[in-house]
Parts: sequence; structure tokens; C-alpha cells
Amino acid sequence: KPDWPYFYEIKGQFLFESGNPAAAVVPLREAVTLAPNEPLIRVMLGQALLGTNDPKLVDEAITNLRTALAREDSSAMGYRQIAAAYARKADAAQAAGAKKQFMAQAELASAEAYFYEGQLRLAKEQAKRAKAGFVDGTPSWIKADDILAFEVPSTN
Repeated sequence: KPDWPYFYEIKGQFLFESGNPAAAVVPLREAVTLAPNEPLIRVMLGQALLGTNDPKLVDEAITNLRTALAREDSSAMGYRQIAAAYARKADAAQAAGAKKQFMAQAELASAEAYFYEGQLRLAKEQAKRAKAGFVDGTPSWIKADDILAFEVPSTN
């Protein structure tokens, strides 16, 4: 059994891209164990966990994606995946307040994904929706507000 994390990453990626996300989870978890500070491996693990469509794995996906985004905070793919995870949490939530909070998190993550892809109009649309779901002044509200306030610097 090699101790090279990228062996497991490649194996997991192959399984995922072959349409078997459940089989990809085990080698990707091993890759994360061997290289816990590699954000792209964690994003891939989060994507595979979500790809299983197992509601019990959504929290693990969110944990891995948050860790990845803390290290690689401009990963549009990471934000896309965590947006999908929060949307699933919103769909599964029983309480209206929890549903609203998870949906706001999903919208903010979508806004950040669009922002890092350079799609400012779409980023601002999502940020506006997200901001309405957060308490004024909270870190998430401020992030959404920052996206809304962002203007492309002039070239003059």
C-alpha cells in the first residue's frame, strides 16, 4: 500500500469520473489522511461524498469543503460543491429557520463561485439573495455585502 496520497487521489478521481462516486470515497479519504493540507483533494472528496446522494455524508462533505476553502479561498469548484451541500441541507431541514439559513449559505457560496469565475453580475444576484437570509453584521452578511459592493477597478 503506497504512502503517496496522489496515488489514492488519482484512483478516486478515476472511480468518480467513471460514474462511481461511492467507490471513489474510500481512496479519496485515504488521500486526505495522507495529505490533509491539500485543498484540491478535499474538494474532490467533498464532490464524491455529495455524488453518492447519501444524506448522511453531507456533513462530512461540508467539513472537507470548509477545510479546503480555508486553505484555497478562491476555489470556484470548492464554492460550487459547498453550495450544493448547503442546498441539500436546506431541502432536508424541517424547521423554516434552518431551511432559510442553509439556503442563504448555499446562495452565498454560489455568489463566491461566480465571483471567482469572473461572473460579477451573477455573483451580485446570488449575494443579494444570500444577504437577505443573514442577520445584519454577521460574517456571512458582510461577505455578501462585500460582493455587492465590489466594482471592477478602472484601467485609467
